[in-house]
Amino acid sequence: MLISLDDKTEKMLRELAREKYGGKKGSLSEAATDAISSLYASSGEAKRQESLAELVKIMKKGIDLGLKGKPPYVKREELYESRFKNFD
Repeated sequence: MLISLDDKTEKMLRELAREKYGGKKGSLSEAATDAISSLYASSGEAKRQESLAELVKIMKKGIDLGLKGKPPYVKREELYESRFKNFD
């Protein structure tokens, strides 16, 4: 993979690699990998929080299942009675 960075960003990445990984072979790749992973993780967390907030909003609003205050069944068997009447 080839990545093109402006001079300022490249300098920052090289300094970070030198400070954190001692400038050894592969330190630039490690620094870039850590930076990208960190960015990905933080954006993923933001997405999860946004999705969670949306779900909470939907839950608070409720979903109309057309039951009009009645429970859909009393016994579990009742769920299947109408479904399988045609097979008798």
